[in-house]
Amino acid sequence: MEVTIFGASGLVGSSVLSKLLDNEKVSKVYSLGRREIEYSDPKLEQVVLEPFEPDNIVNLELKTEAVVCCLGTTIKAAGSKEAFRFVDYDLCLASAEYAKQHNAKFSIVTATGASSSSVIFYNKIKGQLEDSLKNLGLKSLFIFRPSLLIGERKETRLAEGIEIAVYHALKYILPEAIKLKMGTEVSTLSCKMIRELIENQYELKIFEASQIK
Repeated sequence: MEVTIFGASGLVGSSVLSKLLDNEKVSKVYSLGRREIEYSDPKLEQVVLEPFEPDNIVNLELKTEAVVCCLGTTIKAAGSKEAFRFVDYDLCLASAEYAKQHNAKFSIVTATGASSSSVIFYNKIKGQLEDSLKNLGLKSLFIFRPSLLIGERKETRLAEGIEIAVYHALKYILPEAIKLKMGTEVSTLSCKMIRELIENQYELKIFEASQIK
């Protein structure tokens, strides 16, 4: 299988990329982004899009059998709500439109609480994206809604750091159902995403945090 990944430099994307390259059922991985990442592998081909905008993504002629979108940012990192929406809605939707053009499976990470009717801006945008993806008519759509992502981050906000510390302190004593709702380990998420993408065929499948294991 030939797979295209968007957002391979991020927390989830880097884990997905590593596991895709290690998977014997994956023959080729295309990593698309605004710049190259520091990663080298015989199965990996990096494609730099400049500018990294929806039109350039949608019009890609690069053929693929599956697309994984791990694009995402925060309002703080993006600098404004408009810039955040550009990444987490516009670019993500464009990656799905690219997948549709090539009749490819599509897998994406959103978030627990994603809802277009949410009063929380972050969850509202994620929900609007999900609604648009469902109406796109994709061959296969896999939506993953993890809770707090547990992994090695380049930087961690104070509140986030406290939540992660609590998760690690309680992970071995809490019932699994509660643990899964508290946090989603990035390694577990990436394994689940790849397994579903390669082995299964769904018109639409949504995985809540409690199902990511």
